[in-house]
Parts: sequence; structure tokens; C-alpha cells
Amino acid sequence: IATLMGSVDWRWPFLVIAVPSAITAGLIWWFAEEPVRGGQEDGVETLSLYQHAGYRYAPGLSARHLRALMHNKTNMLVILQAFPGNIPWGVIIVYIHDFLVQDLGLSRRSALGAITTLAA
Repeated sequence: IATLMGSVDWRWPFLVIAVPSAITAGLIWWFAEEPVRGGQEDGVETLSLYQHAGYRYAPGLSARHLRALMHNKTNMLVILQAFPGNIPWGVIIVYIHDFLVQDLGLSRRSALGAITTLAA
């Protein structure tokens, strides 16, 4: 979107993303139903007994929960690859336009078309 709409004016990509996002957020706010907090956790049946006695549900994130997340191999893979995996994409997006225009002599519009093709 940025390469297509940004060739006209740099503000357009922000508007093209922000307006539908705001409309979608309003629809979700209006029509979605908030799930019961803690409704899918273990011991909900026991918890409901305590709530009838006047206690409140107080979720907590402890070191035990963090250790459980870190022992999951999929979570570790996602965390470890996320940061170094973003660096090449950032370099491609930022510098490929300059490379195509300055070094290869493409027009600005042709360079944006090439980047759009690459991104698709």
C-alpha cells in the first residue's frame, strides 16, 4: 500500500490503513461480546464456587508462567528468529528504492512498481 499510495503523497498510506481500521474497531466494539475473564483457565469450576462466596478473580503472571512459555520450543523459535529476521526486511524496504533509482537508473514510478511486485 505504501508503495502504491505513497507515490502520490506520503500521507495517503496512513489514511488508507487508518480509516478501515477505525471502522473495523468500531464494529468490533459495538458487536463483539467480551469473554468472561478467566473463563477458559483450569479450575474455573472451583473458582465459580469462590466467586459465589464474594471473592474476585485475580489473574496473575508469575515466574512459573514465564518458565512454561520459555520451555515451549515453538515459542523459543519465534522469539529467537523474530529480531534477526526483521533486519533484512527492514534493509530491503528502506534501501531497495534508493538502489533501484540511483544505481540502476530506474524511474521513481518503476522502482515503486518493482518493490510492489517484490512485496506481493
